[in-house]
Amino acid sequence: MPKTGTTFSLRPVRREELEAWVDLANQSRYWQEDAAGTIFDDTLRPPDEPLMRLGAWTADETLAGAAQAVLGEDGSRLKDRAQGLVGVAVPYRRQGLGTRLADELERFATDNQVKWLEIDVRESNLAGAEPFLRARGFVELERYRTSVQQPARVDLSDLDRRRSQLRGDGIETTAFAAIDSPRVSCSSSPRRTIGVPPSSATPTSSEILVLVEGLSKIRATERPSSAPRAESRPAAAFSSRA
Repeated sequence: MPKTGTTFSLRPVRREELEAWVDLANQSRYWQEDAAGTIFDDTLRPPDEPLMRLGAWTADETLAGAAQAVLGEDGSRLKDRAQGLVGVAVPYRRQGLGTRLADELERFATDNQVKWLEIDVRESNLAGAEPFLRARGFVELERYRTSVQQPARVDLSDLDRRRSQLRGDGIETTAFAAIDSPRVSCSSSPRRTIGVPPSSATPTSSEILVLVEGLSKIRATERPSSAPRAESRPAAAFSSRA
């Protein structure tokens, strides 16, 4: 068990460290990623688009924390806002590491002159995260349910027939886990590709996500007019204003 006062070193994540970083970051977000998908997402960003992806390591090179801030999504620049993530491994919480990582997030947002920093919080983490976020001036923007499906009850008996029918219409299908992979390419063929979620990628239950916003202390009534509607978001969020 780590002792209080552990020394942490913050630095940009290297390619060979990405898999461990993604595993830790996934503990703080609903939609799970992998290293290959993260690398592919980065190829969609314009070369001059700033990106912050930090890891926090102990003296023995144990990954203790993860942070990320992006200014774009799927190749498109976000308007006046950045999307952020902060995660700290359970054994290293309440030692100031979350504060250091959040400081870096806010510094990145301020340096890039965005007005709003948004963070998604899973309801299961909300009790611990909300006091920390509100103390930094974040306010809850909205919360929504990620899924109302019960995957175990979804009837897939007709799936093969439907995929065969689509193939006859020139539409190939692939699992969501592969849809963003560099190995899946439609550039050399006019055929279209759609995603089919594998059972492992389907949420096992519904969960509330909270969207929070903020860079500085704001009133809840100061919600930006450009903020996306709840239907377009995966869950709950906090935000803060520059």
